[in-house]
Amino acid sequence: MPDRVHLSRMKKLLVVAADGQPLGRLVDVSAVLSAETPRLHRLAIGVGHRPKYVVPWSLVSSRDDLGIQLAAEVAELEEHRVDRGTGLGDIALGAEEVLLGRDVLDSQVVDLSGRRLSRVADVLLADDGGALAVVGVDLGLGALLRRLGFARLGDRMEPVLVAWNDLHLASPRGHSVQLATSTDGMRRLDPDALAEVLARLATEPAAEILRTIGPARSAIALDASHDIHRRRLLRALRPEEAHRVIEAAPPAVGRALEEARDEPTLRGRRFLRTAGWRIHRPHTPRASSD
Repeated sequence: MPDRVHLSRMKKLLVVAADGQPLGRLVDVSAVLSAETPRLHRLAIGVGHRPKYVVPWSLVSSRDDLGIQLAAEVAELEEHRVDRGTGLGDIALGAEEVLLGRDVLDSQVVDLSGRRLSRVADVLLADDGGALAVVGVDLGLGALLRRLGFARLGDRMEPVLVAWNDLHLASPRGHSVQLATSTDGMRRLDPDALAEVLARLATEPAAEILRTIGPARSAIALDASHDIHRRRLLRALRPEEAHRVIEAAPPAVGRALEEARDEPTLRGRRFLRTAGWRIHRPHTPRASSD
C-alpha cells in the first residue's frame, strides 16, 4: 500500500479557518463508496462527538500532524453550520456516503480474501492527487494497542492490512450502502466463498445479501452452505422470496432447499451469530464407526 495516513491519528486534530480562527476538532470524515478507491468527501468539525460544522473536504487547504486548515473564513462557513445538539447520527448523508469513524473504525468487517469476520483497528488513507483516498484497513492488535497509548508494544506487532476492495462492511449503514454500489466485493465471490461469508454474518445481513444477488445465485450459494445456515437463511427470507430462490435452482437443488426450508425447527437449538473476531463454520459430524 502507498504511504498511509491513519484515521485514528486524524480524528481530534484541530481545524482552523483561513483567518486562523479555531473551529473545533475533527469529529469524523465521510467517503462516497461508489468508486473503487473512495475519496474523503466531507469532514465533521466540533467538540467531542458533537459536530458544529460539516464541510466539503474540497475546502481543506493544508493538513499535517498538528491540524487542518480550511480555505474559507469563519463567516463563509455559516451555510455548513449544523444545529446545536446535532449528533453524528443526525447528519444527512448521501445515498452512497458513510462516516468512516462511525461506520468503519472499530466496526465489524468481512475480509473477503480470508473470509473471516474481524474488527477494524484503523482505517488507512493515502494521498491521491491532492485528495485523501480510503485504501484499506488494519485489523491487527498492534494498531489497537497504539490507539490505546501502548505504541512501543503495538509497533512490535505486524499489521494485518486488508485492501479496501477486499472488504465488506458489517455495520448497518456500511452494509446497506455497500450492497447498493456496483463496487461491492460480494459480487466477485464464487458460491463456496459466498457460503463461507454468509455463515459468518448475522441472519438479517446475510438474508439481505441473498436478496441483492438474486434468486439464481442465492440458490447456488445456499446449496454450498452447511445445513444449519441453509435452513436459517431460507427461513429468514419472506415466503415469496424463498419460493423464487427454490424455483431458480436446478431441480435437485430446489428439492433440497425446499426440504431444508420445511424441516421442523430443532427444539432448544439456537443459531446465534456472535460478535467475536472470527466465527467458524460448523462441521458436519463424522459417521459413527459402530
